[in-house]
Amino acid sequence: MTNQGDQWQRPSNGEDSDTPPPVGRAYPSGQSGSRPEPGRWNAPRPGVIPLRPIGLSEIIDGAISTIRRYPALMLGLTAIIVTISEVVSLIATLPMLSWDLDPFATDPQVIDDAAFASAMGGQAIAGVLTGLAGLLLTGVLTAVVGKAVIGQDTSFSEVWAAVKPSLLRLVALAVLFLLALAVIVVVVVGMFFIHPAAGVLSMLAALFAVVWLGVKLYLAVPALVLERATIMRSLQRSYMLVTGSWWRVFGILIVIGLVVLVLTMILQIPFFLLATFAGAVTESLLLAAVIGSVGAILASLLIYPFGAATVALLYTDLRMRKEGLDIELARRAGPGSGGAPPGAH
Repeated sequence: MTNQGDQWQRPSNGEDSDTPPPVGRAYPSGQSGSRPEPGRWNAPRPGVIPLRPIGLSEIIDGAISTIRRYPALMLGLTAIIVTISEVVSLIATLPMLSWDLDPFATDPQVIDDAAFASAMGGQAIAGVLTGLAGLLLTGVLTAVVGKAVIGQDTSFSEVWAAVKPSLLRLVALAVLFLLALAVIVVVVVGMFFIHPAAGVLSMLAALFAVVWLGVKLYLAVPALVLERATIMRSLQRSYMLVTGSWWRVFGILIVIGLVVLVLTMILQIPFFLLATFAGAVTESLLLAAVIGSVGAILASLLIYPFGAATVALLYTDLRMRKEGLDIELARRAGPGSGGAPPGAH
């Protein structure tokens, strides 16, 4: 079995490590110079995508094919991590479920500062753990996508072996992102206290910075896992790969985000309605919260694998466009592996 890390290492052409291989290298089509667009030449397809630069529809199709090819891994790993995260969030919500917030109550409950601080603290901890779980899950599922691209079978033990060396770096990367976001929020809120106009300007500047830099660094997780890069190196790799393709990557992320939003609404609205009905009939906020958590878990079984797969495939596409990764992946896949995988279409 091919080592997961080996097939994704940056190609070595004798250049400085900070300089990507030239775009004008020779390709199977016999062309040189700029990379041929998707569909311009026949390419092998050992896995869920053809080994050539791919478009948005092929990224989405590849993500769905990855889930279909490895359902036990993609859905099983998601179920484990998301269930733990949702249970923690539900426990953190328990203090709030006992509050009587009925505005028409003759003797409304007075919520003391300590109870409010405890509930908000629990919610903050749950939010942080949810963010950590999401990024960790993206990293784990990225390793599965790495196998899916070249059509190799894999198992939980192989995925764990591929992710284990990067596990602490994944957690550290998630913490770094959360801390950066917290600093931005604190600065913006502080500017509002200084002067409302300064707060508005700082909020707009922060929004621009978060969107621009967020797109530039969006591929840090697949770079960290598949290249086994350090935290700073993975951020640099993402920044470099997106450079020159920012608007294309931004547009793809917007479309994928809309798809995820629609799927989330379709999957969670029935549980929201059921939770509302059950809570009204039984007058139990706990029952409503449990039903809502079950709906969130079931929705996440599709949303998280789809999101992680699209990010990993977008990373793969940029490396094929800029570094000729498709040539190396085709060689690693071996001869006679150009057929589409089971479940692909």
